[in-house]
Amino acid sequence: MFKSKNKFNKRRSRFFIRKLIIYIISFFGIFLFCLGLLFLFTRQQKLLLNPVKFAVTQIQNAVNYINTDVAVNQTKSLLDKHNIAYKSVTVNKQNDIVVELDSSGEAILSPGKDLPTQIASLQVTIAHLTIIGKRFVRLDFRFERPVVLF
Repeated sequence: MFKSKNKFNKRRSRFFIRKLIIYIISFFGIFLFCLGLLFLFTRQQKLLLNPVKFAVTQIQNAVNYINTDVAVNQTKSLLDKHNIAYKSVTVNKQNDIVVELDSSGEAILSPGKDLPTQIASLQVTIAHLTIIGKRFVRLDFRFERPVVLF
């Protein structure tokens, strides 16, 4: 009789250990799932609009518009001063000044750098390329050294 009771207790303890392991694994899986959901929802953008941030963005856009208008007018006056023929002066989405030249090319200027220096460099570059007899498609003055595309 003792042996059968002992076997029953061993079986019961094995069943209990298996059940405990299943519960622990299930709890750990649910914990990881909840943790994943937490990271998923905290990484998304917040849907609520911040009115202060919206107002600051509107003011910054207005300031950038004024600055681009001033930069375009300043560029036009400098181009006229240096006798460079141009069709149009615009500002692209990256806030770079794009000058479409009469010689079927374009020049990209950086508003962050000194505009008179860039215009003077543009005049020298156009004169040099004209003497050589090469036609360019684009002159890019946004970098440390001008980039010429033929």
